[in-house]
Amino acid sequence: MATNNPLLTDYNTMEQINQENDLTAIEVQRGVGSYFPIFVSLGITLYGFYLFLQTIVDSSLVIYGTLTFLGVLLVYIEHHRAGLISDYLGSRLEKLVNKLATIPTIGLMVGMAITVLFIALDTWGAMQSADSIERMLVNGIVKNSEQYKLEDAKAKSGVNEAHAYQEQLKEWRRAKSEHYNGCDASWRVPTYRTKNQQCKDKFTEAKPTAVSSTGGTIAIGTYNSMEAKAKEDVAGYRKMFFWVFLGFSILLNYFAMASFFN
Repeated sequence: MATNNPLLTDYNTMEQINQENDLTAIEVQRGVGSYFPIFVSLGITLYGFYLFLQTIVDSSLVIYGTLTFLGVLLVYIEHHRAGLISDYLGSRLEKLVNKLATIPTIGLMVGMAITVLFIALDTWGAMQSADSIERMLVNGIVKNSEQYKLEDAKAKSGVNEAHAYQEQLKEWRRAKSEHYNGCDASWRVPTYRTKNQQCKDKFTEAKPTAVSSTGGTIAIGTYNSMEAKAKEDVAGYRKMFFWVFLGFSILLNYFAMASFFN
């Protein structure tokens, strides 16, 4: 019995069906939900680079130029990562229909390597940020402590400078007295009055000068002691930040690629 099946009788219709159902041509539209985590991740990485570059580069122009270049480079790499993973998933889908389809495993490996690189960059940038946050915490704890306020008030009132002057003056008087006593023992007066005076004249150490101005600073040793105590209070924060930011980075990369898997 004859049948009127267009798939058997009309070659053009068959070609049209094949073209309209070409699985390799499937494209996934990435919405805002995909691009938002990409730019958040990029921001974390670039901020980490910004903190790092600040420590080794003085020119703001060089810093911002480098960050712009890195930003464009990472966006370019992300674009290729999306293409590689999309090709892999499209090929897996095509394999369900066409057993001869080739699955680009190498492309998947490169895409996963890029993902690991992004997670590493996110984590590094996050740790740079964590260091910055830790320094701000330590600085805040120190400067808001009662000890700092007391030491700062003493420094601004000139108490520290006055105390230092008294100590220097005491040391100067002790050295002068020891020198004069030595001269008196070696050249007794009045027998060796001239020699005695010549011996005493050899003491040339200048007398300390009193500091009358105010607005001094806290002694570095005192500040370092307060800073060390503050660091003990925030100990463990850096490790906590590491795990939080690592998990956060993994989530960002998942949301960036979720549309492909869906």
